[in-house]
Amino acid sequence: MNVDAMTGLLSIGSACKRCVAVALMGLSLNACDRVDSGNVVVASAAGTQLWELTPPASILPRAVDQNQVFPRVTLNGVNMNMTQQTNSQIWQGVAQVPEGEAVVLRVDWIEFFRSRELLLAVSEQTYPAITQDTAVILFDRDYVVDDLVTYPRLDDDNDRVPNLTEREENSDPYLSTDPGLTRANAFIAAIDPSRAPVIDGSYDLVWGEAQYRDRDEELLSIDNRLIGFDPDRPEGSTEFRWGGLHDGQFLYLFVLGESSNNRTSQGDSTQPWHDDAIDIFWDGNRSQGSSYDGVDDYHIIIPLLKLNQNARNRSNLDDGSVDPFGRAMVGFNSQAIPNLDGVTFATCVCPSGDTYEVRLDLQKLGIPLGRSFGFDVQINNDIDGDTREFKFGWQAPSADAAEFSADRTWEDPSTMGLLELVPSN
Repeated sequence: MNVDAMTGLLSIGSACKRCVAVALMGLSLNACDRVDSGNVVVASAAGTQLWELTPPASILPRAVDQNQVFPRVTLNGVNMNMTQQTNSQIWQGVAQVPEGEAVVLRVDWIEFFRSRELLLAVSEQTYPAITQDTAVILFDRDYVVDDLVTYPRLDDDNDRVPNLTEREENSDPYLSTDPGLTRANAFIAAIDPSRAPVIDGSYDLVWGEAQYRDRDEELLSIDNRLIGFDPDRPEGSTEFRWGGLHDGQFLYLFVLGESSNNRTSQGDSTQPWHDDAIDIFWDGNRSQGSSYDGVDDYHIIIPLLKLNQNARNRSNLDDGSVDPFGRAMVGFNSQAIPNLDGVTFATCVCPSGDTYEVRLDLQKLGIPLGRSFGFDVQINNDIDGDTREFKFGWQAPSADAAEFSADRTWEDPSTMGLLELVPSN
């Protein structure tokens, strides 16, 4: 039969005794090993039984110092004294449970790291009142390492990156400004779906609650120079920026483009990236490969204006039907989005500046909740109605000082930044 690696077995002794005995044993089986009574070794003495416990496989990466790992076991809130066996990863202890009492078993695996206790994994199981001999297996899957809501100590520095992940990535689990490779560059908060913005290109009041800053409190500016040398917008000084919201079903984006003082909007190129347009990229499983994986690496391009109409661009008319002149494109390397299903957009050539408002369906477009994923927003700038002159990005690496183009995200998803949609709780 197929089972997870087993790190413990809870054995509840005879119900006819005044105190029933409890035993825990770690076996570390492979996925196809059989679990049978021959694996259960219990030493019984005076109404108690011996516990044996081994660490789950999830906390055994090479980055974790196994010589500094130990369990803290509590039974109904009472700490059990655990002793490590010589030259092994087996820990043993003894406990008693009164007959008829429920058992709440919690096992914390902790690394003593830099003179402090760092929580890596937790298993908390509740069993009903014990009235007869019982055995309950504790598997690897019974441990959690990233439930930061239920067990906030799994994230010691409160940077939303689990302690175990930080140890695996050799970042500092006690320092929130050293987040490691998987921590998002920005976190997007949730709103109630009843308050979601209308996708019409204009600024609804709810956009005042959007996230416009990254994890370091810097604006979500689209100012990394990717193409061209714009004398009006040196590296790091554009007016372009974006903000985000989500409601658990959709991700909402509001992108600020050219200000009215700089506006040169024209929609005359059959290749939409040669007009004023935004590129949106996302990599749902954070594979971060150097090429698109054909699974959930996406790229869409949304121009500001309809083709040859100098009218604002949108996917839907006011009555909700599809705008036949709506203009958007799926990138050449992107995972397909048939009929752009799940993508809704509208733009505005507003007095204060150009805006793009976009809604992305999380489920249809492979965007996860509660963990980081690849993401970037980029802006193409067309001045004279021919090909684009400039392009800027949020997280894509900037061009070198003498380099004309570093535009690679359309073919290299590893250049995306990381974004996380924070669940409502």
